[in-house]
Amino acid sequence: MERHVVTSFLAKEGLFLLLKRSMRVSSYKGMWAGVSGSIEEGESVMQAALREVREETGIGAGSLNVSCIGDTMRIPYTEFDWVVHPVLFVSATFSVSLNWENDSFRWLKREEMDELETVPGLIDALDNILSKS
Repeated sequence: MERHVVTSFLAKEGLFLLLKRSMRVSSYKGMWAGVSGSIEEGESVMQAALREVREETGIGAGSLNVSCIGDTMRIPYTEFDWVVHPVLFVSATFSVSLNWENDSFRWLKREEMDELETVPGLIDALDNILSKS
């Protein structure tokens, strides 16, 4: 069994947005992640990515430019696999308004992320997408 999800990275001035997952989400509580969420029935990867970014950060499509869509990744998780579709956006703003899914956020250089406890595959997904952009 598999579940298709998007993981979006927002970039601005050489920094990338990471979100710290709240204790109220169902998976990877307290870990750092990109803007992530399920792809709903009938939704494209880009539609899901834009919806999740708006829901989790308050940043709308008008403040985003698509930079790259990365290679799909498979991450094993308990009784199913996450099928992760990474997307890289360039953001026109640093302003973030979090919803309940995340407790905090940080804009970081890529090398600063190695010190954080991130969701599985996050750094690989970012490195992959950066190699394509």
